[in-house]
Amino acid sequence: MSVSVISNNLPKEKKGAFSRVPHRIGKKGQRVTPSARAIAGRVFGLTDPKKENSACWTSYDQLHEEFGIARPTVAAALSQLKEKELIRKSDRDRSGTALQYIGEAGRTYDIVPLYLYTADITIAEKKRRLTKAQVLILSYMMTQAKRPKNDGKVETSIKRLHKLLALSETTIKKAIRILLKAKLIFRSKEDKGANKYKLTTFHVNRDLYEYEKFRKKKKVKQPTDTRSQATIAADARADRERYYAQRRAEMESRVEKYRLKVYSMAPRIREIEEEIQAMAPKIARAEFDKLPTYPILVEKERRLVEERLTLMKRFNVSEEKLKQSYYSLCKDCQDTGYLPNGKPCTCHLHLRRQDK
Repeated sequence: MSVSVISNNLPKEKKGAFSRVPHRIGKKGQRVTPSARAIAGRVFGLTDPKKENSACWTSYDQLHEEFGIARPTVAAALSQLKEKELIRKSDRDRSGTALQYIGEAGRTYDIVPLYLYTADITIAEKKRRLTKAQVLILSYMMTQAKRPKNDGKVETSIKRLHKLLALSETTIKKAIRILLKAKLIFRSKEDKGANKYKLTTFHVNRDLYEYEKFRKKKKVKQPTDTRSQATIAADARADRERYYAQRRAEMESRVEKYRLKVYSMAPRIREIEEEIQAMAPKIARAEFDKLPTYPILVEKERRLVEERLTLMKRFNVSEEKLKQSYYSLCKDCQDTGYLPNGKPCTCHLHLRRQDK
């Protein structure tokens, strides 16, 4: 990295560190100071909301080293985040404090290299540090320029930055002027917008992405499978059987819920189905013994079936939804795992991917 442009003052083990800072911290309309926003982004990136014990362990000294914030400012920022119910302290010991992010956050975020907070820039042969607002604007441009579709360019305006980053327009103007003088971003006269509304095209200095060389890539070791082929086949067969049993249970549950809904709308449909079910053995016996009551029973069953169809049309009841096949993902085996000819169906892995 060119020293004349920007210098990384973090220790070597932290030169590749970065944090994900959401554009919106907290509820809509809720604002925090840039220092509090930087700390909240760090806690947000290291806290996994799906895990109860997930937390960001830090201390005043560490925050001072990483963000270049004075200790009183760190205390004020943490106090502000706690008052706005954005973070909470879950644990504490001699090494530091465990912080958890509990507030709302926007879906879009910027990748902020930590070295931007403590790096030295040179303007008119004088060294100085970026302000937290300048870091937010620069990291936004770095993130946008990094996207493949933008091809290293950023099209934005003061109004857009004001809306996204919750900074005043005056602060944004001063920050862009400083970033241009420090040669961290570039802009030609042809790309300059007008009246704060027309989009301006910026180019980001490629030296800013030097931190990526220090990022550690975690190597994931693939576990070796020591099971025999017979055990693997048996486990796979048991997995398929469990999956299809679960699918059938889900289908039965959906059919039963729909059936109860139909019975609550039209209780007569339930009575008709019970009568038809009770008549089935009588009709079979009468047909086998050739009794004279057989035609009468058949005619009565036909009238009940017609009455049931009439009620179903009146209450807009679907006959298909009363069958499990309506809810099946695989129409070939109807989620049983086997085709009509008795051969295993090949839909298992495909259906598992759909469920995920």
